[in-house]
Amino acid sequence: MLQLDPLSEFEISELTQIRNDFKNYLNDGKVLEGMVMALTMMPLFRLAGFYRAPIKMRMEQEIDRIND
Repeated sequence: MLQLDPLSEFEISELTQIRNDFKNYLNDGKVLEGMVMALTMMPLFRLAGFYRAPIKMRMEQEIDRIND
């Protein structure tokens, strides 16, 4: 059975801020995938410790387009 520790006041505050930031953008209209990542997933990853050693993020490499 999965057991999770209770959230701290700081974590609750951060989650509330993430939600509010996303709602503000959503209320203005459509939110594109990149904005969803920037507004929700990236802050959640930070909060969960995904940017701390030994975990290292890597971005996709650019692929050159071949002209026909």
